[in-house]
Amino acid sequence: MKPKKLLFIVCTVLFCTTTIKAQGIIDSGNCGANGDNLTWQLTDGGTLTISGEGEMADFTGDFTYDCFAPPEECEYPYHNPSPWYYESWQIKNVIIENGVTTIGSCAFYGCEAITLNIGNTVNSMHDETFANCTFTAINVDADNQNFSSIDGILYNKSQDTLMLCPQGIQGAVIIPNTVVLIEDYAFADCENVTNVIIPNSVKTIGAGAFYYSGLSGTLIIPNTITSIGNSAFYNCRQLTTVIIGNSITSIENWTFGHCINLTEVSIPNSVVSIGNDVFVGCSNLKEITIPKSVLSIKGDISGNGLEAINVDGENPNYSSVDGVLYNKLQDTLIRCPSKKQGTLIIPNTVISIEKLSFLGSSITSVVIPNSVKTIEEKAFQFSSLSGALIIPNTVTSMGNSAFFNCKQLTSVVIGDSITSIDSWTFGHCINLTEVNIPNSVVSIGYYAFSGCNNLKEITIPKSVLSVGRFGNNSLETIYVDADNPNYSSTDGILYNKLQDTLICCPEKKRGAIIIPNTVKTIEENAFYHCIYLTTVTIPNSVTSIKNYAFADFKFTDVYVSWTIPPNIDFNVFNSWYLQNVKLHIPKSALSIYQNAPVWQNFQLVATETGIEEKRISAVEIYPNPVLESFYLSNLTENTFVTISDISGKIVLQQMVSPNENISAGHLSSGIYFVNVKGKIVKMIKK
Repeated sequence: MKPKKLLFIVCTVLFCTTTIKAQGIIDSGNCGANGDNLTWQLTDGGTLTISGEGEMADFTGDFTYDCFAPPEECEYPYHNPSPWYYESWQIKNVIIENGVTTIGSCAFYGCEAITLNIGNTVNSMHDETFANCTFTAINVDADNQNFSSIDGILYNKSQDTLMLCPQGIQGAVIIPNTVVLIEDYAFADCENVTNVIIPNSVKTIGAGAFYYSGLSGTLIIPNTITSIGNSAFYNCRQLTTVIIGNSITSIENWTFGHCINLTEVSIPNSVVSIGNDVFVGCSNLKEITIPKSVLSIKGDISGNGLEAINVDGENPNYSSVDGVLYNKLQDTLIRCPSKKQGTLIIPNTVISIEKLSFLGSSITSVVIPNSVKTIEEKAFQFSSLSGALIIPNTVTSMGNSAFFNCKQLTSVVIGDSITSIDSWTFGHCINLTEVNIPNSVVSIGYYAFSGCNNLKEITIPKSVLSVGRFGNNSLETIYVDADNPNYSSTDGILYNKLQDTLICCPEKKRGAIIIPNTVKTIEENAFYHCIYLTTVTIPNSVTSIKNYAFADFKFTDVYVSWTIPPNIDFNVFNSWYLQNVKLHIPKSALSIYQNAPVWQNFQLVATETGIEEKRISAVEIYPNPVLESFYLSNLTENTFVTISDISGKIVLQQMVSPNENISAGHLSSGIYFVNVKGKIVKMIKK
């Protein structure tokens, strides 16, 4: 028995030693494109060593999604991080040994402040090799035939391409005079690189090449450079002056965006085109001069600090007047500088005010001449226009959001040639109190007055044939011209002409509402956010209530008299507190409501009819026609009365007691409608 026991002990010891990692090794495994052709090992000193022969596998970062179906069925690639990804926080030094031929995508994703040492056999790197990783230095074996390094910066072998400057490099960088190309994002996030000397050998600066770098002071772009990619110097916050060489033909989108301390930039006569938002966010750049060579400005040229845009008088396509940018003929206003202040009198040669031309402008007043026919979309968006705005009769078109968020506008007079008020035209003009809609307008777009918190009423003229959702936070009353063929209003609520469809109740409407018994359909969002209404009575005539009709409401009571309620979607009321709302229903239908989807969620209150029992059953006006005063029959208690003219405009609202004479002497002759708890009676005033 002793020999067997000894053998067991020996086997146990041998088994245990094969499962324990060598001392100092944190983790290890395979990482080759073919599995075990490459191995990796991470030691407790923070050194990751990759060894073997051939290609490294490609990996993904944590920006992809898990997918357990076959690859061809996955909408997104597999989440396949490098095998050392979860130990990346410990990695400080990486050694790619001789024999390894490629470095895979996202190989060092998540690593921070590491030194990368590349062996002499690496001949290829993936576009995403260095994604989401910061380096202190990159060193390449001198015998490598494809790559090289100088002072920790990565180049190709011939050193005509600067590939990557590690984020750990500090101070000034002198680029060798062999370099022709600075690659895309080569210096991106190099916050400690404060100065770069670009030699005359360089011809191309790639997109985002110095993105978020620490460049400061003056930057000189030599005359040899013919191309600068988009966002090349984006967010270089310490740059103050840029001198652009005279071989550049195009300044691309966002090239100097958010260079917040940039005060001076020269645009040479070689430049033919200027991209979008080239100087956006350059809050200290007060003026720019567009040379005669520029033929195309593709987007918004105004930075956040510009006070003047000047144009060379010999430019064939553009001109400027008082620092404002126009086309050559000055029939199109292109851009008013963001920080130009005071009143702008637009020249009477201008026919069109372009899209975004006054975006964020500090102009407080603008005089639009009779020559103007078109105001394009977002033309005055976020501008500082204040007080009254007059849109002349010559203007036939205003684009959507044309005056969006002009917070200091108080009144708008719209000329009588406008046929459409597009979506969001006056959205969030929070101090707008008055706007006229002329008889020329045929359509009103969605949210045209949304967020106009001080606009209490609007009148829809007879010409309007189409109305989008108001989405307004302050309207109390919507009036409609009596001659409008498509729409009408009663008690300030918008209906179609036949009043069989309730379209919109103003959001600031207060108190109780009794829907007329002509209504068959309550439209989508009709009572959306009507949080000041306390009760609503829905008549039997209603057969369709569309989604979100009563969304975000705060009613305490709803009165209905259906014996069988209509089928509705949960979204009709879209409120979590239905159980706190009393639904008054006919007693005979209680069991039906208790089992009806959505309706069963209310606090059910069964009465004989369901309709408010104090409702007036018959109202008569005496005398009718009326001369100086009248009274209402069948009143048994104090009752709130509303009188509207034939356009729907309320002319009188007051609390009336039984047998009280109501004065009508101040009313003009004509037809009026008296509303007593939803009962509407026609009144003739002589």
